[in-house]
Amino acid sequence: MYPVSGEQDDFRVLAERFSLHYVNTPEDRKDLERLLNTESIKRPHIKTLEACEAGAHHLLLRHHISGQAVASVYVLPTPFQADSPPILHGKPLPVLIGRARSQGERSSVSEMSVPVLSSVISIQDWAPKDGWQVGLYLSLASHALARLLFHDYLLAELPIESFKKYRMRGLSFEYACDLPDAQEQSALFYIDLNLDLSASSPLYTMSQYVSNAIAPQLNMPELHEKEA
Repeated sequence: MYPVSGEQDDFRVLAERFSLHYVNTPEDRKDLERLLNTESIKRPHIKTLEACEAGAHHLLLRHHISGQAVASVYVLPTPFQADSPPILHGKPLPVLIGRARSQGERSSVSEMSVPVLSSVISIQDWAPKDGWQVGLYLSLASHALARLLFHDYLLAELPIESFKKYRMRGLSFEYACDLPDAQEQSALFYIDLNLDLSASSPLYTMSQYVSNAIAPQLNMPELHEKEA
């Protein structure tokens, strides 16, 4: 049972209605391909599975009762050296360049894709009152997956309003590039995966829940609540 209090009620409903799958079976891959193909026709910026980069780790959200695949997101690992900085969407990432140089070692960066939601169901069917909460749920799942894969940083292009809401709840993304112009609606962000979410964060319990949903599918042990 998913333990919640207060603000996490919406995520409890999400957890009860939908299950999170690491795509590593023919059935999951087939349903992921169908979802992406369908949505890419309606929204050209969405990649088909065939167009996704090799080595991407995909997550799929299924409706518990129908089994329907209703959303997906993936993380793409990008190892780099201090003298060979990562580039995302054609832009170098100076913050991570500096960190890599200070560490003096190879760092592993993952890029999070834009979450894909099925257009077949309405936002009311998702349970949260606001659509950004679905994005937060999938972003937290990507954060958990990247940590389980022992990556150091997670990069993402996020709407600026979503970035602010995520930070308020403890998912502390930082700007990865120069601050955007006032008219820009989105920007590139990163989060340090070596830092734990605070146990006082509204997302801490959900983070544990999501990690424990993914870990067995990667043949990893489950996480447990920290002792007070």
